[in-house]
Formats: sequence, C-alpha cells, structure tokens
Amino acid sequence: MQSTEHSQIRTAAATDILTRHTALVMRQTTEGYELYAEGDPSPVRCESWQQAQRLLRHLGPPEHKINIISSRPSIGTAIEVRRRI
Repeated sequence: MQSTEHSQIRTAAATDILTRHTALVMRQTTEGYELYAEGDPSPVRCESWQQAQRLLRHLGPPEHKINIISSRPSIGTAIEVRRRI
C-alpha cells in the first residue's frame, strides 16, 4: 500500500471517529502519534509528526491548537482536539 493510501485511510478513520464524538484526543507514543475518542477501541496511528499534522489540518482544528500540540513533544501527553466550526 502506498503512503497516499495510508494517509487517506487515516483521514477517513479520524473523520469517522469525529463524526461520532465531539472531540478526539491526540497523544504522542514511542511509535508516533495516536488519535482516539474516549470509549473508542481503536486509535488512528500516525508514524510521524508530519503525518499527524496533515491529518489535523484536514480535520480542521484552529492552527494555534496544532502549534500547541507540536510544542509538547513529550511521550504520553494527551491533548484534546475539536473540529473548527
């Protein structure tokens, strides 16, 4: 599978989760980043910050929120992400 296909799958999965929940939580792990909703069993995984940033921009939170997320590179830090209305 090509990286474009992986990106489309990640975007579709995150969009699906966000349509069922009001917010996502993004957390950095040792393998990259995870986006998940409380109570949702499977997170959307991104291997790099660039992948996670592209996904966030597609979902539409304010740019300052993306900057906050990128400024907190510690593993285990969780940040709530909401769609821009």
